[in-house]
Amino acid sequence: MGLFIVVGLLLIARGYFDSTFKLLSDTVVYMLGLFITAIYVFSQEINLHSIGGNNTFDPFDLIASAVGLFISLGVILVFGFKEN
Repeated sequence: MGLFIVVGLLLIARGYFDSTFKLLSDTVVYMLGLFITAIYVFSQEINLHSIGGNNTFDPFDLIASAVGLFISLGVILVFGFKEN
């Protein structure tokens, strides 16, 4: 869910700051969103912060998070976002 929100916000920012981000393609925005979301998710999984709740370290959570991020990216790449 977080990847969808971050990509949506980046697409809105690209439309708002047209002169600055106009050159970024959709794929670049999607990858940037993946990078930002992965930093947040993995830093929480290894207990660098607890913004999303109190987490205990589990290596299987890291794997599940990575799988979830790539499934979300696949959904975005297949269906895309509709900008108005």
